Amino acid sequence: MNLKMEDYGSRIAIYIESDGSDKPELKLISRDAERYEETKRQIGIQTERLNEDHPAVEAIEQAFNSFYNHGATNGELQWVSRGSGNNFIARFWSNKPKTLKAMIEATLRRLIQSDSKRFKGVKGGAMAEARKVATKAFEAIEKSYRPSTIEEPEPYKVAV
Repeated sequence: MNLKMEDYGSRIAIYIESDGSDKPELKLISRDAERYEETKRQIGIQTERLNEDHPAVEAIEQAFNSFYNHGATNGELQWVSRGSGNNFIARFWSNKPKTLKAMIEATLRRLIQSDSKRFKGVKGGAMAEARKVATKAFEAIEKSYRPSTIEEPEPYKVAV
């Protein structure tokens, strides 16, 4: 999974990209969906799975949810490409401080969940390492996804 950024001054567009090989960290399947798939197998129905069911779509949605849950955005995930050419690309709007803060919080949670004993009694605890790791990851985001000198207008929604 790759993160890329378009910088528009006061706000940024974060792009989450997958080449189709990414898998979600958590796989959530309802029992009804499992029963439906099992019934289809039993009666011999074979259908091509839609791109919405692709693991890369789920992985991108989980990455977006992490940014959303840690306060990087209150907007929605906008799909740019949902599987054409086996590329999956989605974006959301944020700003640099919120994005960095969300990355630090997500890194902190991951560090504590994976090895909480390592940070007991250490000055700054896991936060110091989380800041270092997240800042390095933030700075590694490709900064100019496409050249943009003009601010892109906010998309509008039409009620139907």
